[in-house]
Amino acid sequence: MLPYSILTFLVILTVQCALSVDQPPRVTRPPTIMPERQMQDVIYFDPEGTSPQEFPCKALGNETIKFEWTKNGKLLKIDNSNFEWTKNGKVIDLDDPKYISNTTKKPKIVHKDRLTGTIVISELREDDEGIYQCIARNAYGVSKSKKFHLLKATKRPFSDPTKRTRYSKRPADFLMIRCNPPQNTPPGIIRWVQYSDNGNGKNYIDFGDRISQDNEGNLYFANVQEGDENEGEDYTCEVQIRALNMYIEGAFSTIEVDDSGPVEAQFPVELKYFSEPEVTGLKGKTVTFQCIFAGNPTPSIKWVRKSGGKLDKKRMFPKNQKLTIKNVQYEDAGTYECRGENSVIPTAIKKTFKLEVESKPVWVAEPKKFDAGVEEQAVFECSAEGRPEPEIQWFINGEPLENLKVDSRRIESAGQLRFMNLTRDDAKVIQCNVSNSHGSLWADVALSIMAYKPEIKAKFDEIKVSEGKSVTLPCEVDGKPTPSVFWKRKDQKMDGPGYRMMSTGNLTIENATKSEEGKWTCFAENRYGKTKSSGELIVRMKTKIENRPSPSKQQIKFGTTTPFRCNAITDPAEQQNLKYTWLKDGEPIDFKNNPRVKKTGTGIIVEGTTSEDTGNYTCVASNGLDSDSASAELNVIAPPDPPIDVSFSACMSRSAIVSWTKGFDNFSPITKYYVEYNHSFAPDVWTRAAVVKDPTKTEARVKLSPHANYTFRVIAENLLGKSKPSERSLAACDANSALPDKHPSNVHTDRSRTGWLIIKWDKMPEIEHNGPGFRYDLVIMKNGKKNTTEIYDWTENKKEIYIGSVYEPYEIFVDAVNEIGPCNDPAVVHIGYTGEAAPLTAPGNFELVGNASAKSATFQWDPVDTSPEMIRGEFKGYQIRYWKVGEKNTTMQVVEVPRSPPQDTRIKKRAVKDTATVNSLPPYSDLEADIVAANTYFVSNASNVISFTTPEGVPGRVKKARVVLRGSHHFLVEWEPPEEPNGVLLGFEIGYKKVDGFNVGEILQTNKYDDPYRSRAFIENLDENQEYTIYVWGRTKQGRGKDYYFDAKTANVGSLIVPEIDIVLIGEDFVNVSWSVDPSQDAPAGQYHYVKYREIGKVDFEETEREKMNTWMNVSNLQPNKRYEFLVVAGNEHGETPSDIKEVTTKGEPSPSVKTETNIAQAPWFIIMMILIAVLILILIIVCFIKRSRGEKYNVQEREKLRGNDLENPEKDMFNEYPKSGETDPLAAGSPDSFDNDDHKILGGSETDSMAEYGDVDPSKFNEDGSFIGQYGSQKPDEKGNQQSAMSTFV
Repeated sequence: MLPYSILTFLVILTVQCALSVDQPPRVTRPPTIMPERQMQDVIYFDPEGTSPQEFPCKALGNETIKFEWTKNGKLLKIDNSNFEWTKNGKVIDLDDPKYISNTTKKPKIVHKDRLTGTIVISELREDDEGIYQCIARNAYGVSKSKKFHLLKATKRPFSDPTKRTRYSKRPADFLMIRCNPPQNTPPGIIRWVQYSDNGNGKNYIDFGDRISQDNEGNLYFANVQEGDENEGEDYTCEVQIRALNMYIEGAFSTIEVDDSGPVEAQFPVELKYFSEPEVTGLKGKTVTFQCIFAGNPTPSIKWVRKSGGKLDKKRMFPKNQKLTIKNVQYEDAGTYECRGENSVIPTAIKKTFKLEVESKPVWVAEPKKFDAGVEEQAVFECSAEGRPEPEIQWFINGEPLENLKVDSRRIESAGQLRFMNLTRDDAKVIQCNVSNSHGSLWADVALSIMAYKPEIKAKFDEIKVSEGKSVTLPCEVDGKPTPSVFWKRKDQKMDGPGYRMMSTGNLTIENATKSEEGKWTCFAENRYGKTKSSGELIVRMKTKIENRPSPSKQQIKFGTTTPFRCNAITDPAEQQNLKYTWLKDGEPIDFKNNPRVKKTGTGIIVEGTTSEDTGNYTCVASNGLDSDSASAELNVIAPPDPPIDVSFSACMSRSAIVSWTKGFDNFSPITKYYVEYNHSFAPDVWTRAAVVKDPTKTEARVKLSPHANYTFRVIAENLLGKSKPSERSLAACDANSALPDKHPSNVHTDRSRTGWLIIKWDKMPEIEHNGPGFRYDLVIMKNGKKNTTEIYDWTENKKEIYIGSVYEPYEIFVDAVNEIGPCNDPAVVHIGYTGEAAPLTAPGNFELVGNASAKSATFQWDPVDTSPEMIRGEFKGYQIRYWKVGEKNTTMQVVEVPRSPPQDTRIKKRAVKDTATVNSLPPYSDLEADIVAANTYFVSNASNVISFTTPEGVPGRVKKARVVLRGSHHFLVEWEPPEEPNGVLLGFEIGYKKVDGFNVGEILQTNKYDDPYRSRAFIENLDENQEYTIYVWGRTKQGRGKDYYFDAKTANVGSLIVPEIDIVLIGEDFVNVSWSVDPSQDAPAGQYHYVKYREIGKVDFEETEREKMNTWMNVSNLQPNKRYEFLVVAGNEHGETPSDIKEVTTKGEPSPSVKTETNIAQAPWFIIMMILIAVLILILIIVCFIKRSRGEKYNVQEREKLRGNDLENPEKDMFNEYPKSGETDPLAAGSPDSFDNDDHKILGGSETDSMAEYGDVDPSKFNEDGSFIGQYGSQKPDEKGNQQSAMSTFV
């Protein structure tokens, strides 16, 4: 028997062997070099530079990766442990100078790190030029990078950079200056430089048709001009080498232009240079053709495509004598031609170029890395396109496929390499090289072999689905070889119809049912093992909409409201997740930004519908598992949508044809179209140009004005209204210029400035100019002489010329002229005048006719000489001026009396005076008046002044009448006295009447109050909740004046408004209490109010009398220095409402315990005061009686004497305040002290009014008492009722 230790060893060894068979390495992955996007096919270096150059090489793969580099195909090995360098299997001698840095004296080629193959060359020298490639290898394969060429950049200078050349040319000669750049690697960029500022400034030359540069760098002048001398400074050719970031300058040249001979010559076009005529361009690159022409005038150059269509403006750019084709495509192949011409010869000089297009290889199918399991297959695709056709070569681990042994498991076909029945030893790197004459493509990808047992990457615990829906049970399986997968439910394998197995292992159940609920298990296995995963499937009842939106199709008028309803049922377990979503035309409705569409539970309502609401409305009911939907169509009959595609044709100077496409009519046929335009002179103003009443037509001819830029829009109309305007036409109609259609209108003279000829006209807007260079030609003619002034500012509409004469006639007209000429129609000649002046004549014998009434009086006067010489302007009539005595500056009013109409010459002229009636006089006033003659702008000296008195009249309206308290059956009305009492105010009257809708009843009651100081009235016994019109009148002895009326409504019967109490004044033995009522409350105010009060500590309240008129009350007979409680009670026939209580302490010292109360009426001081007041009142009455008796002694006839004097007794003074005959009246017309002699006073006055005719005036212009109601100041009247403020009334 074997020892126990030996037996144990054998068991362990057996287990390890078994594990080594069943658990292989998970992945065998060969290396893959990561492509470097920044690496170029050719890399240039500066051999004189000192900066290190890094060459990256990184790779992916398991196991240890070793890196190698080759140069020019020879292996250059680097030992990672000791960094020994070997070449061709031999250790490199690091002491060899070509591997040693000149600065550090150490090897100049080193690894950047130990994890990658990246190397750094610290110093690049000429012997480092070559083709380099990185190689990465591990135990499973070899990967190779794309090769790159390392080249030394050269910087050879110009052959003779200090050479200077002077070119002497005559104007218009051709000139070429050669560059002769050095040959460098890489080639540089050539540019020409102009020096300035004595060589300190440098500018690159801008090329065009006259100055250009050929592909060799030579500079061309098609014709030399004087400015080419460059003020004697140099031109030079400059080469920029970008790889070295340096510039090289060539020889210097100067140009001398000899202009001493004859004038500049003209030369025909001559072709001086052209680029290669046959060019092969690479697809995606840029190709350039060039033609350089000479000649004077400078040739114009045109490029055309002779085959294959027109030049593609997006990629083909003819500029500066070059045709540049960017992003060349195969279809660009063909012939191109340049054409140069000028005015010397009629035919163009041409040159043809031919373009062939080829391309580098471009991937069609680029090889990808492949991860495969044992016993599986791997397929690599490699194909490309290009011109010429690319060749494909396969490599394995860097070795050409043709050099490898034949393997029956490896199959090569066109563009494909296939590996069959893979084993763990088949890991390798596959390379594919695609190349043609223009370039190559290199792919380096890994074939990795994987071997491991099944793993489930995606599983589930529970999945819900609704009946009838498909559901996928996840079981995404990973494993190599690919595992076999099957499903079971309740130990029964599930396959067959209705079940679909995915390649990933997922199982899809079509049309799930309740019977398929339960536990489902996924099983997976391969040669290395097996696994499983389970989950629960839950099947819910299907969601269904029962109450669907109805009707399914409806048509309504815009502006109406329509609802949509929606209700659904679902599985009870998902009821809490049931949600409703509404869509319009398939898009969710934005309720936030569309307030007219509102949610109503599970439905919606659309308010104020418009055409935008037309569409299909869908209700979607969803619980997260499934959903159901129902739709309804809504058609809104509305104004049409705007027309579209507005355009025009036949755009001419005065007309164009506008066309459009009909918009949607919104279910009401279109009846007409409106065509509108705007123009460049008023872009924000749209003008209607045409109305198309035939809805079948979609074009219209519109009239235009010349010399304007127009765009158009169209509006459609149906029976529901007009559409919004269409979008404006994309293009603009540019109308040609023409002569002006008319001259300026409203040509006239302004005669307001004496001695000046001021000519005015209506300016013509730009749209009426019809062309550029618009001006006004102002023509003035006098006695056969003609003067013309050109005015180029079209906004001017006035010309002022000082003449010096007064009211002198001139002939004037204004022409409209533009660059084409004046308007064809002759301008109308107008008669204009120089400025007017004050008339030299004044009216005489101004006097009053008859008696003056309260508001009117008739006057007469001797007429003036109305000849132009005396009036010094156009006679307009007269101005009657009146004012209150002593208040002329503040109360003067002016009444216009227009000139009389021309008299019939057949009627014998009567020697009568002119008369006029003034109907705007202030009643009950002492007045003075005069009259002046007037032309358009000036008045004459005044006539004599007359005095008269107007009798008492009816008062004006009261002010600010309103309801202060409103009860259910009463109003408390308040007002202010009228500003115009027009006499002695005796009192007021209050009336009211019911209002029932538009039916207004008769005045029910009028209350008369004979107190001129009264300002409130109480109206009671009204109906509740009733509208009333309330009237308030003022009254003098002449009757009541104009009514003031307003509407008010009684309140409903209900709880009274609680008054708000306020203590206004506190004394020793009294308190003034006020209260207010909130007018905003819709409740009745009390019909009466009273105050209740008591001393604090006492039980009973004392009460005042009830108050209806006032909102305050004095509570007296209180004790000094006592604290009281006050409240205000509002009441009516239905009850009372108290206010809050307010506590108050009276002033003074405490009263003695025993005090004798004295009645105030018995106090001596009070009796004396009352006697004095009575005596004063008696004296005032006596004075008033005497003054009235004195006024009544005047004879009415005498009081109305026309000129304020007694005609029968000239020596007798009727009014003491007026001067006697022969005395100097400082206000008499023409007196030295009269203000009427001052011109500025003649023009004085306030507001004026015109009378239609002399004598009687149309009574329809006045109110019932024959007067206008004016507005006067608010000062108190004097004893005659005269107001102390300015009047503003008119006849």
